[in-house]
Parts: sequence; C-alpha cells; structure tokens
Amino acid sequence: MENQNESLAALQELIEVVAKLRSPDGGCPWDLAQTAETLTPYVIEEAYEVVDAIKSGDKGAIAEELGDLLFATIQLARWHNLDPSAALQGTNQRFVQRLEKMEAVVDRPLSDYSLNELENLWQQAKAQLAKEGS
Repeated sequence: MENQNESLAALQELIEVVAKLRSPDGGCPWDLAQTAETLTPYVIEEAYEVVDAIKSGDKGAIAEELGDLLFATIQLARWHNLDPSAALQGTNQRFVQRLEKMEAVVDRPLSDYSLNELENLWQQAKAQLAKEGS
C-alpha cells in the first residue's frame, strides 16, 4: 500500500506544481502564455519520447519520459480548466465498465483467450458502452 500512497502523493504533487505554474498570481510567464494549440505539440513530442525510451529498453529513460508525458498531459488538462483527478477517475470507470462487459459475455477465464480474441472483446465492449451512452 505504501507504493500506492507514494504514487498518489506524487500525482497530487504534479497537479499542484502545474497549478502553481499556471497561477495568474505569480505563475510562470511561459506557462501562462500557452494555449491548447501551443501545448499540444509538447504532448505529442513527449509521447514519441516515451516510444523511443521503450525501444531503448532503458527503464530510467522510460520512467523519465512517462513522467514528462504525465506533466504535459496535466498541463493541457489545466489549460482546459479540467480536474486531472476527475479525468483519471472517469477513465478508470470506463476501463472497469469495459472489463465488466467483457467478463459478462465470456464462458471461461480471460486468460484462456488469445490476444486477438481479447482485442475483439474489448472493442465490442467499448462499442456497446458507447451505444448505451456510458
């Protein structure tokens, strides 16, 4: 549980750092000057850097680039006045719902399915939930 608490604390600290950078009262002029359009290339750049780090196999570089991607993503969320925690909770809820839909239609453990079968089940669950408006 300690690692989970440390992760939550680190995520909360990241959210607070971004809020401080974007604060109209003493925030960073560079961050305050950004728009969704100017921030978007940084998110894309960081995603590519994650891919490059994965290809290198360097766990330290992967961790660093994933952190940078989280930072860029939270900056973009804050620019849109979105609560990153609420956005993440929404994502978690959607993934749980999709998994539950998958489990409801299978007749054996998910571990018995091929990767292609699992992908198809995932896409079916995703489409069904979209149709239901979830």
